[in-house]
Amino acid sequence: MSSHSEQAQKSKSSVHRWYDQDIHLSELVRTMELLSEESQILFALLLASFCDEVVRMKGRSFFREMDWAKLKGLYKSKTGRRWYDEQTVLHVAFNKLYSLTDDDKAGIARKLHVPVLLVGNYETYCKEHRHPLDLDEIQAILSTIFRDGPEKALEIYSVFK
Repeated sequence: MSSHSEQAQKSKSSVHRWYDQDIHLSELVRTMELLSEESQILFALLLASFCDEVVRMKGRSFFREMDWAKLKGLYKSKTGRRWYDEQTVLHVAFNKLYSLTDDDKAGIARKLHVPVLLVGNYETYCKEHRHPLDLDEIQAILSTIFRDGPEKALEIYSVFK
């Protein structure tokens, strides 16, 4: 039988990417990877907007607290080996997200957890039923989430499960 510290060590050793340190962030990135290009770009714009808001709220303290190792990581990201490096808007959004503190990244991931889940469910539903994606429907899903809350959106769009 393994001890709690051994289990914690195993879970740390299974972290491979910067976004795998938080379950919601990991799910967000992995779900986004499966989305259509249009939805990926839409979520990249949302990610960038949320990140910009964090930087605005923190002001100068954001840059005083900047982890220089992260800046080095951003420089290395120019190699473009990851799926989100292929589109400029995705690359920029993920670099902005990467530059934030772990708590800020996790907070954004929690805000986007239900939106990305519902859009992913909608896209899966469309594929299974051979329906073309409707960007107006995606906009309606997101508007409902941000206007009425995730619970209401989950209720309304449960048909896409």
